[in-house]
Amino acid sequence: MTNNRSNERKPCTPEMTVIDLDTDQTIGRLLNITTDGLMLLSVIPIELEKLYRFEINLSSAIDGHSVLRLGADSLWSNPLNDDKNFWTGFQIIDISEQNKKIIQHLVDDL
Repeated sequence: MTNNRSNERKPCTPEMTVIDLDTDQTIGRLLNITTDGLMLLSVIPIELEKLYRFEINLSSAIDGHSVLRLGADSLWSNPLNDDKNFWTGFQIIDISEQNKKIIQHLVDDL
């Protein structure tokens, strides 16, 4: 698979949970992120080519913020070898300047 990313994604540690704001359900955990996109690990398959509104619980506050909110489009999804977990890639399509700065802070610190 060709990597067409303009920014290198950085792995996220410690774990950060991702909530689907349309269902108020935790759908997975953040694996890596850039200001352009993210990848998450979920226990449910993610519908492709769907727009999601996410809230990401930060492991520690950044500039006084403990959550990050953004809109993202699901681009691809693959099951892991156990068929119980799924990797899913998203393109960030809606984000405030403040949340973009938080992501950049996260990336710089990883």
